[in-house]
Amino acid sequence: MLEIWFWIDGIFSVRFYMNLHSLSVFRFRKERIEELVSIPGIIAYSHHFTDEGKWIGGKVSSVKLKDLSNSFYPLKQIIPEGVKGTKNEPIFGKAYYLETDRGCSERCKFCFVGNCRFPRTSRSLDSLIDIIDQAGEVNDFDKIVLYGSAIAQSGILDELIEYIVDKGYEVSCSSFRADYLSEKLLKALRKGKQRTLSLAPETGDENLRMALNKRMEDETIFSALKLAWDTGFRRLKLYMIYGFPCEEEKIKDSTKDFLSTVRERHFPTGRIGISMNQFITKAHTPFQFAPMIGVKESKEEQKWYKSNLYQIKNIDLSLYAPEWSIIQRVLSLQNHEYYPVIYQIARGRNTVGSWKLALKEIDSNLDQEAKWKYETNEPLPWDHITHTLEKKTLISSYMKYLETMECK
Repeated sequence: MLEIWFWIDGIFSVRFYMNLHSLSVFRFRKERIEELVSIPGIIAYSHHFTDEGKWIGGKVSSVKLKDLSNSFYPLKQIIPEGVKGTKNEPIFGKAYYLETDRGCSERCKFCFVGNCRFPRTSRSLDSLIDIIDQAGEVNDFDKIVLYGSAIAQSGILDELIEYIVDKGYEVSCSSFRADYLSEKLLKALRKGKQRTLSLAPETGDENLRMALNKRMEDETIFSALKLAWDTGFRRLKLYMIYGFPCEEEKIKDSTKDFLSTVRERHFPTGRIGISMNQFITKAHTPFQFAPMIGVKESKEEQKWYKSNLYQIKNIDLSLYAPEWSIIQRVLSLQNHEYYPVIYQIARGRNTVGSWKLALKEIDSNLDQEAKWKYETNEPLPWDHITHTLEKKTLISSYMKYLETMECK
């Protein structure tokens, strides 16, 4: 997490509305910073840092909402009118967005949400139904978009979708875990007119998937896809990642074989969209200590996947520019010394070329930013922000991965 304290008075490490009442007094009179930081989850530059950017405050806990069902939810939403068929039409049309859950309890080693927002919390079926009923009175919409980081894990999704369909709305859901898909849920999605099923296998190599703590066998995924096909789905979206730490060459072949099996045995016709992105190091995860592959290596990986995956019929492959993956790493991992870089980008244009020039001025470049790494015994810029999972837990998880993958 690139620290930005130099430019601001205070920042929340918390969902904003949780402390909205406590903060409201500051709208009408200027209080001392000491009073501001008395609110849980607040970090203030002048209180927690020296002028040189050195941390001098105590630990700050990231506050998490424990009871999502009774929390505030914005019933009135901005839903554009008269834009159907134009470039201004939202991707989901006239839709109402409904958050079902937050966080995740799966703890995949590369995932920020599963480690920083552990454990998962969700809204009850009754509270979601209540939101839908009230939202329908103050909004005009045709579809409800259900979103959350672990949307199917609640066990109530099929009932929720059936209620939405009975109210006359269509449904759209985010990506699912294959091991939570059931025939009842898939049929409910079809009734809600969802056309595309999205899953995130991450990799086609089962051993790597297990090492990543994505505890899912190939056959579990294949069975879910066959069930989806039998239920009537003809569009599939799969999210894949390449360039994990210590990833061997054979992983590419495993991924190709995995996707070929999906097409030949379990999803024989229809379109399969593959989103293939580079692994990105993220703070507050076990992989915060891992390097990334550079631009050249990443483009070679992409070239291989383009050449080999297009041999599979009816495959659409989308790739993310390696340069932007590395820029995300900079924003996630660097500290106050990178203020000049961010300032230069903010003053100019947010392009890859601008980033290259800004990094050059501090004697760095994209490849250097991809390949350097923190040591496990090294202080991290975000050590002063505490979460449910302690740093030692993340280190232990990372070391277990290195041992499993026999990393040198």
